[in-house]
Amino acid sequence: MKYNQKNEEAYQSVYQPLFDKLNSGKFIPNIPAIKYKIRELNNRIDSLCTGVYFAKDLDEVKKVEDRYYALMGQMRAYQDILKYVNNRINKTLNNK
Repeated sequence: MKYNQKNEEAYQSVYQPLFDKLNSGKFIPNIPAIKYKIRELNNRIDSLCTGVYFAKDLDEVKKVEDRYYALMGQMRAYQDILKYVNNRINKTLNNK
């Protein structure tokens, strides 16, 4: 799989369900939980990057690359959701 495809699949698998729930009006986002998830994904990405030095063959490196791209896509989706939520909060507060 190419970088863009793996990254985009992971992005869409996280972003679209959350975005749909946010726009339904029946879902209140938990901002600290989203920030925690971003931090957790960032730590997992760092662990992958430092652990790849100890891979025994190219197959393991390929697995790490695939996982890295998936985690990057997920992290990007959570960051975009956080931006969207913050923008909606700011718009709501500024309209009052």
